[in-house]
Amino acid sequence: MEAVWDYTFKKLGIVNPADHKVLQTEAALNPSRNREKMVEIMFEKYGFAGVNVSVQAILALNSRGLQSGFVVDSGDGVTHLVPVTEGYLEPALVQRVNLAGRHVTEQLMKLLVGQGHPLNSTTDFETVREVKQKLCYVAYDPEAEKKLARETTLVDRQYVLPDSRTMRVGAERFMAPEILFNPALAGHGDADGLADLVFNTIRKSDIHVQKDYFQQILLSGGTTMFPGMSSRLEKDLKALYLKNVLRGDTSRASKFRVHVEADPMETQFVDLPDSILCQVQHVASQDQLRKSLKRTHDIFVGNEELKRVEDGRGTDMMLRMKMHDEYEHIRDVPEQVTDENAVLPFLRSAPADDATREALPSSITQMLTDGETGQKSGPAVGPVMPLVPKVSGDPSTQIQVRPLRERPEIPKPIWHPPWKLMRVMSGHEGWVRTVAVDPTNEWFASSGNDRLIKIWDLASGTLKLSLTGHVSTVRAVAISDRHPYLFSASEDCEVKCWDLEQNMVIRNYHGHLSGVYCLVLHPTLNILATGGRDGSVRIWDMRTKTGIFVFTGHTNAICSLASQASEPQFISGSMDRMVRLWDLAAGKCAVTLTNHKKSVRALAIHPTEYTFVSCSSDNNKVWKCPKGAFERNIQGHNSIVNCCTIREGQQGSSQLIAGTDNGYLHFWDWRSGHKFQSLEAIPQPGSMSAENAIFDMALDQSGSRLITAECDKTVKIYREDPNATPETHPLNWKAPKLNADHRY
Repeated sequence: MEAVWDYTFKKLGIVNPADHKVLQTEAALNPSRNREKMVEIMFEKYGFAGVNVSVQAILALNSRGLQSGFVVDSGDGVTHLVPVTEGYLEPALVQRVNLAGRHVTEQLMKLLVGQGHPLNSTTDFETVREVKQKLCYVAYDPEAEKKLARETTLVDRQYVLPDSRTMRVGAERFMAPEILFNPALAGHGDADGLADLVFNTIRKSDIHVQKDYFQQILLSGGTTMFPGMSSRLEKDLKALYLKNVLRGDTSRASKFRVHVEADPMETQFVDLPDSILCQVQHVASQDQLRKSLKRTHDIFVGNEELKRVEDGRGTDMMLRMKMHDEYEHIRDVPEQVTDENAVLPFLRSAPADDATREALPSSITQMLTDGETGQKSGPAVGPVMPLVPKVSGDPSTQIQVRPLRERPEIPKPIWHPPWKLMRVMSGHEGWVRTVAVDPTNEWFASSGNDRLIKIWDLASGTLKLSLTGHVSTVRAVAISDRHPYLFSASEDCEVKCWDLEQNMVIRNYHGHLSGVYCLVLHPTLNILATGGRDGSVRIWDMRTKTGIFVFTGHTNAICSLASQASEPQFISGSMDRMVRLWDLAAGKCAVTLTNHKKSVRALAIHPTEYTFVSCSSDNNKVWKCPKGAFERNIQGHNSIVNCCTIREGQQGSSQLIAGTDNGYLHFWDWRSGHKFQSLEAIPQPGSMSAENAIFDMALDQSGSRLITAECDKTVKIYREDPNATPETHPLNWKAPKLNADHRY
């Protein structure tokens, strides 16, 4: 190790050790004598100003802004399972497994030699390591993957060896990493796989922290970089929990939550989580400080002896904002006129029709009546509101009458026929994540957790074609209305362009560091936008697969994207509760909307109006393009909204349709915001009762059929009831009462 340090600090001479402090990492349960020896060398031999030695697992959590979690740290020779609570290890639970990247390379070597490739275990080891890094992945369902490899050539890939020979790699791509989950394949006997070890270790921990461990599993190290690693581990952990804890009771499975996260920065910093920590050290320290202050406040807030510290600046700012929002419209109103001698000459000269008099306060009407009958009235009771304001000049000749403020009018909703289920289509082997309709209205595409893209006939509902190419869940598809192309985005970090005339992939768009969750095509430009788990929006030239922009600003995963034709603009909704409007002409974020209190998972553009809607579990909000001016809320749901669309009807009778996580379709009248129907999606036979979520929806080109992608592995088509009339299904609407004292 000293030879490496000598080369780094002395031969390269990049930094002067005396002017810097060094952060060193160590494995969990590293003996103290090793730590002391490292520190001694750093101080005595190299002369560093300071040394900090930290465990790799803790640094990996800190790089994600976490203090607690379960870290799976797998390198080249060994894998560590490290539970961390509030920044401290639990030494009694740390597991060291002698199964890691080197063993996967050896297994791949055996499989390739068994296929007849002339490889030497010594000289060609590094070559096989490169094959592993470029081609291998973890299979979500190994048996289904084996069947796919036997019957098709979709799994096969070509690799050019250093001597220019070409080697075909097929099922070996996923069979080599499979030893991490099934060590018996490599001759390790009855050794437990990675999922079993993680599950057993967490179950041995304190019952109060098991939930946090299951929901914060972090993958770290080079061996965890295989595509599909996180989704496979999540699947196996859920199966183990269902078998060992719930005893097969699927009705309680929906309450169990497990989340495995792969670090998106692993492609740059495989074994250097400390480097990531140094990059974000100031941010992490501020976050820890805020958490510490909040914890202190929660502890001592009930102590009545503590005197509250008044923030004068905050109070003044709150008052100024309140005055601006609630009293801005009357700030410049002129003074009132209470002198009846100044009012009467003008009023008597004005047209004395009934409409004018009805619009005046009772005090002024009484003054007019008394003046006409020659009687003297007393002083007016109460102030005369600025219907008769005072202006500059002679008040007897320049008084103007301000019209009364109109009461807000709530439009009556238009009657819409109810929707009903028309057809159910089965064919996917996993959750159906997304649907998209062909511009010709002849077919539509769907995709899901089975990694397949299926093409269906829209008229008959029959399956026409299945496209394979992704190695993980396909989260989004889009069909170009000007080219014979279909675009797909997957959790394997890839975006693919399919030529529908040849039914094959012609372009791949590389750049995302983690799973891609959404994509959208600009209606008038040859531009593709994608967003995903890494929190960035990437803009691509769809023809040349060239990246145009990388928009950053979101602090969490991006779940939805939208684009409207009249502006070079994209709109993104994220799990960080923000909606951002991106200006392509300026190449930056034009507007950030922070009105939502929950994550924004769905966006929809109105087909004819210059508006869009953002849907969240708190409210559905309508905004005006292109500046994002808020217009109104549409309420009536109490669950997570996964998808939404807007249907344009006749005579402006638009509908907002939203699909939720609890399996309901909600229908609102767009103009009035009245919810006229809630329709529950019934899970199909063979599915669990909890598998009724609606993940995506799309209207056909005529707007008469609604296609939904659902959790029960089916695609459903809904349509309006043709036999419904206003008499058989009357409009259940009552105008809400306007309370003057209610401000919101």
